[in-house]
Amino acid sequence: MATSTTRAALVCSIDLPGKLGECEPFPAAWLRELAHELAVCEAPVTLALADTAQAAQVRDAATECHELSLRVDVDWAGPEVRRPDFARALKTQLETAQDLGIIIRTLAWGDFPLTPHTDLLVKHGIHAVRTLPAPQRSSLWPRLWGPGSPAATGAEIIRYGLCTAPAVAQWQCGQNMRGLRKPLAEAALNGVAHLACDLRSAPTDRPLDARFRQALRELMRHRHLLKTRLETVADFADRRLTTRKSMPAQSILKVA
Repeated sequence: MATSTTRAALVCSIDLPGKLGECEPFPAAWLRELAHELAVCEAPVTLALADTAQAAQVRDAATECHELSLRVDVDWAGPEVRRPDFARALKTQLETAQDLGIIIRTLAWGDFPLTPHTDLLVKHGIHAVRTLPAPQRSSLWPRLWGPGSPAATGAEIIRYGLCTAPAVAQWQCGQNMRGLRKPLAEAALNGVAHLACDLRSAPTDRPLDARFRQALRELMRHRHLLKTRLETVADFADRRLTTRKSMPAQSILKVA
């Protein structure tokens, strides 16, 4: 019986505080504490910014190893936003980051439908879009499709050079890990465990919620159990796309 050679993936994306148009510099002490907490991961994670004007400060304080992503909010990318307005807002954010010497390759989408204008994402060099957990499906699906398949991992190639990186669990400030352990464990066994941590409401004038470290440690527990590594959203997308390109084409014709 053939076995899958797909390596399990662990991904962590973290939405940082701030709202577009209202972003102020992060307090240095808060960023230092964030960097200290992230050290438990022993690997880079994806930090999603509401405004790329914050990118240089976060990069310098949280070390350059972590990936910086742009969080896409409904006020400039929701279903009611016209295509030209969305294109203008996206271009402005990406160019602001580029002026700071930072290339944004992934987007952290909010809890609303993905834009139909995916061609604009490809045009601006976006490789992947982080999506938030959908309603839980029946556990029968992973058994039918098998580990590493699109149904099991949730990853989908939208168009050439762009894929989704779905989170299977979302931790929010004040939440314990009790309800997130099962979906994370099932996802890890099925190929991809992507934990999204929502720090948008975290007050930057106070210490970080101690349960944030618990969430990170839960992900690291799976890392050690599976003997795998933690990936950024960009790393995950690149590996998915590379794997797809390397798969040999299969003919629909049967040998006589």
